[in-house]
Amino acid sequence: MKACGMRVRYCLAAFILLSELASYGQLPQDNFEIRSDVWGTTRQVKVWMPESYLEDDTTSFAVLWVLDAQSETFWQMVCGNLAYLQSKDQIIPCIAVGIVSPDRSYEYSPVHRELADHLQIELMPYIRDHYRTTPLDIVMGHSWAGAFVANTLFSDDSDLFEAYLAISPSLSAIDGRILNQADSVLVAEMKTPKVFYCATGDLGIEEAESIEDMAAMSEICLKYSNPALAWLPSRIEKTDHFSCVAPAMVDGLLSICSRYMASERMVNNWVVETGGEILPLLEIYGKYNGHSFGYWYSPPVSYWGKLADSYLQLEEFITARDLYLFGLQNGDENVVNAFNLALTYEALEDRGNARKHFLRADELLEQQKDQIKESLYRSLKKAVGEKLGE
Repeated sequence: MKACGMRVRYCLAAFILLSELASYGQLPQDNFEIRSDVWGTTRQVKVWMPESYLEDDTTSFAVLWVLDAQSETFWQMVCGNLAYLQSKDQIIPCIAVGIVSPDRSYEYSPVHRELADHLQIELMPYIRDHYRTTPLDIVMGHSWAGAFVANTLFSDDSDLFEAYLAISPSLSAIDGRILNQADSVLVAEMKTPKVFYCATGDLGIEEAESIEDMAAMSEICLKYSNPALAWLPSRIEKTDHFSCVAPAMVDGLLSICSRYMASERMVNNWVVETGGEILPLLEIYGKYNGHSFGYWYSPPVSYWGKLADSYLQLEEFITARDLYLFGLQNGDENVVNAFNLALTYEALEDRGNARKHFLRADELLEQQKDQIKESLYRSLKKAVGEKLGE
């Protein structure tokens, strides 16, 4: 048996992806009204939960606060993408809370603060009391809602959220109020760690204005180089004001989550920087970023094996080895991963460690015999026996 056969390439047909997203969007949701003294009326609220939230009643989830949930097509797009990304272990597990705004022009304006008060005093405490949540709150808004996102970050309400995701935001609105606030806040040094992802397309007049606004924001953020602010600008090429929304949301969540977990995107950056030997970085990254950004998510141990499998198929054996070892250090005793780790050592011509892990795979195979398919047991038993010369 070769350490790694032909590279496996995955291709998901568009119609399959679309059908998956449609089914994900139909997962259970709560729709209810909450009495608001701030607004002097009742407010509609939407809450979406992934399957994992319903399957495990002990785990808490981050919260993505979604502006413009009054648009059902926009809301369903968000929920579908969230479900798909979480099902593939791409982002931190989260629920979504949809904020329904009857008058978005008024509510998102930087000169009005009712929405911030409503969130802080009424809606966020309600969600905390009725859903299992972690201290990680991410807010997402597009266009005028993106102005609310940026304005909140550079205001006295900045601690409402830990991470801010703005898509084509109107940063120069009201005579550059948001840009001026950013300059004032950053020159005095932001004390609480925040992540600010900001994206725009590159087609059409709206995006031409957004590009100018983002350039101005980048100049401010880079001028003061505040260590408490992770400024993550992005350009979604060949998209306009509306077609950039879905890809920017996905890119934004991946970028933001990389600040709170050792994601595949982050691992790939390390591979480029180190040539593949990433175990030391894996061991310190959680400790460093958990301290720097105030929150850290540790994915299930099975995550590392899945990620290692990908690098093994790419024949990047040093990286695959380090990922398997990191999973092992965190309690991953899956027989397939143990066998693949042995194959990885064999490919690296480390016969001593290869034999050690083939023996361990043989032990685990017997221990997990009742938990795996009989066909897998037989094929692994035969392969391990051949490797051990039995």
